[in-house]
Amino acid sequence: PKSHTLGLPSVEVYNCTARSSGMAVLPDMMLGMSRSMLTMMQFNEQKQDYMDSLANLEEGTDAYTDALEACHRRGADRCVKVANMHRGLYVKAAQFIASLRGGTGDRGVPRPYTDALAVFTDHAPHKSAAEIVEVLKEVLTLGAWPAGKLDAKCSVQSLEDEPIASASLAQVHRAVLQDGTKVAIKVQYPELQKEMASDFAVFKTMGAQIQQMASGYDLMWIVEDFEKNLARELDFLLEAEAASKTADQLSHLAPRVHVPRVLTEHSSTRVLTMELCEGLLKANNPEALR
Repeated sequence: PKSHTLGLPSVEVYNCTARSSGMAVLPDMMLGMSRSMLTMMQFNEQKQDYMDSLANLEEGTDAYTDALEACHRRGADRCVKVANMHRGLYVKAAQFIASLRGGTGDRGVPRPYTDALAVFTDHAPHKSAAEIVEVLKEVLTLGAWPAGKLDAKCSVQSLEDEPIASASLAQVHRAVLQDGTKVAIKVQYPELQKEMASDFAVFKTMGAQIQQMASGYDLMWIVEDFEKNLARELDFLLEAEAASKTADQLSHLAPRVHVPRVLTEHSSTRVLTMELCEGLLKANNPEALR
C-alpha cells in the first residue's frame, strides 16, 4: 500500500484490488469515526450495565451469579447489534471471539458472548442480489439478472438470489453454469474495502494517540498485522491459488480427500467460483462427524 499524509498519522491507501482493477481505496475518516463512536457508545452502555447491576450484590452469591449472567446476555446482544450494524471488520472480530471457546472455555470469554456471536461464522447479515450484482459482473455475464431472467448468453443458467452462507467478508450463492456444472460463487461485499480502509485509518490514529499518551505503549503492530493479513484475505485470487496448490499437494489422497476445483475464468479478486460440493459437515461439529 502507498502512504498518504492527511494531517494525521500516516493513512494507508487500501489497494487489495490492484491485480484486477488497478483501483486504490481511500479511507473516509468520517465514516470510520462514526462507526467507532457508535461502537464506543455501546461499550460504555454495557460497562455501566455491569456496574449498576452488580453494585449492591456480594460476589459468590446466587443473586450475584444470576445478575452477572443476565449482564452477559445483554452484553452479547449489544455485540450482535454492533456487528450487524457495521459488518466487515466488526463481524470478523465477532468471529474471532466466538472461536475462542475452543481454547479457553468459559474462563476466557463468557459463554453468552461466544454463543451469541457464533451466528457470524456462516450466517452473518447478507446483501440482496441487487446489491452484489455489480461485483458479480466483474467476471460473469448476467444480462438483466436479478430483475430479469437469465438467458443463453449469460455465464450461468441459474443463480440463486438468496446466499447459502454469509460471513464477514463475503456471501456464497449456488449457481449452475451453462455447461451444467454446479458451482458455489463467493462474492465480496461491494462496500467492504471502503469500510475496511476507513476503520483501519481510525484505528491507526487512535493507536498513535495511545502511544503518545501511554509513554510509548505500542498497539500499532497489532493493527498493522491485522490489516496486512486481512488485505490478503480480501484478495480472492490468493485464495484461488492456495486452493489449487492444496489440491495438487493432496491429490495422492483422492478420493478420500477432495479439494473443490476453482474455475479461474469466473474468478477475480472479489469473486471466487468453485465446484459445489453438497452435504458437507462443519469440522467443529463433533456430533455430526461421528
